[in-house]
Amino acid sequence: MNTYKFNELTLGLKAEFSATVSLKTLQQFRDLSGDENPLHLDTEYARTRGFDGQVVYGLMIGAFYSRLFGMYLPGRNGMIHSVDLRFVKPVYVDDKLFIYGEVTYLNDALKVIEISAKVLKDNKTEVSRAKIRGGMFE
Repeated sequence: MNTYKFNELTLGLKAEFSATVSLKTLQQFRDLSGDENPLHLDTEYARTRGFDGQVVYGLMIGAFYSRLFGMYLPGRNGMIHSVDLRFVKPVYVDDKLFIYGEVTYLNDALKVIEISAKVLKDNKTEVSRAKIRGGMFE
């Protein structure tokens, strides 16, 4: 976990990590959210809707943005205020994901930070993008 202080952040500072969504994690998210839409649970149903298989919940991808901010950029001293999240392409179970973030805005007076972030599948296809805005405490 990173422990950046506000005065250590600079425009253009970047962080990244990778993750894979397993079938077990998908099922745990279903249990937590209560979302039993067959698009996420039934491979054949998803295929009849034009997808390659069970579609990973969008907000599971959103959870990676939480990890990016809370663990990497800025890490321990940050708290998310908002996330403007876009889903571009579907994600499927066992897809290898790469999560990237870059500091694009800093407000010294209010200690506000904004991160431009994206998730790529197989490190080439963008599946999601986000603007993450948060504050800093130390």
